[in-house]
Amino acid sequence: MNWRPCKPAVRPAAALGLGLLLAALAFGGCASRPRPAEPDAPPAGYQRRIVVLVERADFQPVAGAQVRIEVEAPTQLISPAGGVGRTDGRGALELVFEPRPQYDRGALTGGDIIADFPIRAVLTIGRAGGAPVKRVIEDRQTFARYADPLYQGLNRDPETEATYFGLTMP
Repeated sequence: MNWRPCKPAVRPAAALGLGLLLAALAFGGCASRPRPAEPDAPPAGYQRRIVVLVERADFQPVAGAQVRIEVEAPTQLISPAGGVGRTDGRGALELVFEPRPQYDRGALTGGDIIADFPIRAVLTIGRAGGAPVKRVIEDRQTFARYADPLYQGLNRDPETEATYFGLTMP
């Protein structure tokens, strides 16, 4: 018997499939994972409502007090118009601000969007028979969208409900 080794037949389809498999393994291990969809942007035209409650030391409301509001940039005061308002019968005055977002630049490089909406206002409250009283109110709301699915549970929107500040007059 004359024995000789068989020469394997080259099958082009099998060779092509094996080549594609090896290429996929070689380059697939080095490829980065697919990037998630872009996170949402902060809400455009976001407005923040703050209600100040002006009271005397004995907790009686100060009705009809004139309040002058000075806002630090980049926040804008929407209401009361002209930056001057009066408290109602309950000693309340609603203020509406349009704070500008301040972005965390470090977070943007990682694909996250984090923006703070700060408010700082100085209120000068006039009172009958006495010197005006100055009070400062500060508020900060945060918008956050994380690109990594692991951290998306920490996403948050700025508050839309009014916040109440109690201000006591001496």
